[in-house]
Amino acid sequence: MEKFKAAMVLGAVGDALGYRKGRWESCISGKKIQEELASLGGLGALKLDPDNWPLSDTTLMHMTTAEALITDYWCLEDLYRELVRLYVEAMVSLQGRAPDPATVEGCVHLNPRNFLLAWHTPFNEKGSGFGAAAKAMCVGMRYWQPERIDNLVEVSIEIGRMTHNHPTGFLGSLTTALFASYALQGKSPVTWGRELMKVIPRAEEYCRKTIRHMAEYQENWFYFEAKWQFYLEEREIEKEGQNKPLFADRYDAEETDKVYKRWSSEGRAGRRGHDSPMIAYDALLAAGSDWSELCKRAMFHGAVRDSRKDCPDQSSKKQTQLQLTEEHQRTQKMTAETSSRVLEKCCSDPQKERLSIGCGEDQRAGDFIPRRLTTFQLLQSKFTRSTPRPSITHQRQKKNKAAATAADRSHSAAGSAKDRVGRLDPYGFERMEDFDYDSYEELMSEYLAVLTRRSIKWSKLLKGKGKVQRNVKLKRYVRKGIPNEHRALIWMAASGAQDQLEKNPGYYQSLLGAQHDPKLVETICTDLNRTFPDNIQFRKTSNPCLQKALYNVLLAYGHHNPTVGYCQGMNFIAGYLLIITKDEEKSFWLMDALLGRILPDYYSPAMLGLKTDQEVLGELLKIKVPSVWQTMVDQNVMWTLVVSRWFICLYIDVLPVETVLRIWDCMFYEGSKILFRVALTLIHHNQAPIQQAQSLPDVCQIFKQITHGPFVDECHTFMQKIFSEPGSLSMATLTKLRATCRSRIIAEES
Repeated sequence: MEKFKAAMVLGAVGDALGYRKGRWESCISGKKIQEELASLGGLGALKLDPDNWPLSDTTLMHMTTAEALITDYWCLEDLYRELVRLYVEAMVSLQGRAPDPATVEGCVHLNPRNFLLAWHTPFNEKGSGFGAAAKAMCVGMRYWQPERIDNLVEVSIEIGRMTHNHPTGFLGSLTTALFASYALQGKSPVTWGRELMKVIPRAEEYCRKTIRHMAEYQENWFYFEAKWQFYLEEREIEKEGQNKPLFADRYDAEETDKVYKRWSSEGRAGRRGHDSPMIAYDALLAAGSDWSELCKRAMFHGAVRDSRKDCPDQSSKKQTQLQLTEEHQRTQKMTAETSSRVLEKCCSDPQKERLSIGCGEDQRAGDFIPRRLTTFQLLQSKFTRSTPRPSITHQRQKKNKAAATAADRSHSAAGSAKDRVGRLDPYGFERMEDFDYDSYEELMSEYLAVLTRRSIKWSKLLKGKGKVQRNVKLKRYVRKGIPNEHRALIWMAASGAQDQLEKNPGYYQSLLGAQHDPKLVETICTDLNRTFPDNIQFRKTSNPCLQKALYNVLLAYGHHNPTVGYCQGMNFIAGYLLIITKDEEKSFWLMDALLGRILPDYYSPAMLGLKTDQEVLGELLKIKVPSVWQTMVDQNVMWTLVVSRWFICLYIDVLPVETVLRIWDCMFYEGSKILFRVALTLIHHNQAPIQQAQSLPDVCQIFKQITHGPFVDECHTFMQKIFSEPGSLSMATLTKLRATCRSRIIAEES
């Protein structure tokens, strides 16, 4: 018990140091924190007092959790009810400490008087924050023995769900508790990340048994898992036997700011349940056996030296416990006597006003950005590659590396298919190193003849016409493919974007000239370098560079539609539009047509349109391909697992570029039903292998495979299939099914 108390006190002191009355917690620059720390005389010169170094809301919640864990509870249900009671009472103490909004909202939903629903709070899109991770170390100390892993999993998840009922939130709680238990067991820290990945399936099994609507959680769950897989791969410690983490030669405060931001989901490092313990873990690995270095990295998000030290081993248990005490925050070595006095005084003197002290122009006090899931990155990393990867950039880099051998065998002699085809496709994308140039050349020799015929017919159709009128002939032409030189014109006319542009002259420029939301700007800028890094048109060295145009389009749309604002995935849609139109304003109005009219509510915070259409696809398959529908039911597969990414990113990075553009040709003319036709065709054409699936992993693997291969590469034949294989599909049918499914979803969520 004395060691338990010591760890709690040490964590509280470290929190007070790193929190610094909200000043340092809210600062996004580790360099600025380091500079201010130096101006105060350095780490050894700091003197704590409750006015300038109060405890934060996260420490108070951690203390409250620990208080419940040391009670003499008869069963876990008794523990949960005691936690609910204490959390509700803690609302008073949280006042004046700028508490995490998700913590407050979660506590409001808790009901100590309701025996059955005391801690069953509803799913919360805003519950992905770090608050759950920051109060769970004591759970790992309570259930630290290996034989009590099931207790640790259950309790850490349940206490996380009480305030942060979102997988990113409560899995952060699990991570912190798990790492604390590993520290007490004496496991080498370099193995903790791998062990976490082994425990996640156990946690998922528990949640499937206890969470009624697991479908709501699934995509977010895979996002958390993919982010950690990404981290372990980046540090090269994802495999057994890899016991020396890889760090850059220069890994100081400026560099960690960049790295931490990349790991985040919103450009704000450490604000979510996945990257809060991740940053703490990274600080522990980077500091090695240097206690002072650990304090600088863990408490103040920076370092003063560039060289790496050896990875800590089991003998570094002391610093391990220190770091875990404050997940994403900080700790400091002090005497137990002094620490106890500070803890007692800080707890008795809470601040009376919400704090908003910043760090110069980089300050982001109170900056809380509810961020919906990034299904675009999440499901791609889980189901479309053999190894989970949470970003398109990382995915392609890893695949290039894996294909090095194939690349070495590629044709190099003059006159080879590779020389004739070239390393870039017609849209500026670099071909993969394992690209099959011979097969592509054979395919294009036939497709170019089709393109030539279509180009001649389109030129005749458009000759002398100032405007394009929608009619049966144009619809037939669109289905057979629009030549690239006419795409922008037809997309603008068919979607209604041209009419909007003409009705609103100067509107786009006025949006760019207006005062910009700093949060919106920061979020967009975070994703610019991640947008098509394998396309030469988006590189800063390119002239012209489409990055600036991409920024303008996304910024203008964020102000035009503040309900949607910006979320990851929109950058790739805007990027495709710019590649085709080469015009910012046209791309903006095409974005407006897509997100505002063709795909309403796909990108709204609740994503109700996306959820509805996933259910609609299931209903259509029940009618059109009942055998596949039955297989999905038998294997307990939710449609959201296998088709969300298809819809949310409009098949970008799912199907070949030319095939995607052919799909978009029809989508701008005929609307969202084209997305269903493509999905139905992919599934109908591959129904035999899908029916043979014996498990959920089998189904997921098959759905990964059906988006690759000759069937989708031969875009002209594929587009003919989408209008024949699924049969009739009217907008009236879709409208009726959407109304039914939407009502069902709203009823389930209410």
